[in-house]
Amino acid sequence: RIVINISYGSRAGPQDGSSLIETALDELLALRRENFAIVVSAGNARRQRAHVRRVVAPERSVLLRCELAAGDTTD
Repeated sequence: RIVINISYGSRAGPQDGSSLIETALDELLALRRENFAIVVSAGNARRQRAHVRRVVAPERSVLLRCELAAGDTTD
């Protein structure tokens, strides 16, 4: 049995399976279908709800607003 435990900044990048690390992990899973797991850290972001996805047409822009709770010390 093999378990890979990683924390790689999952809030960064496109988050659509196209990043180099995501495609490499998919390849590993395809090569070894049994007795193999990849565990990704999920606790670092807490309850920040820090994900957003917008589709922007070419030559256009879009406004994204961020709101922080009073007293939030997040960097």
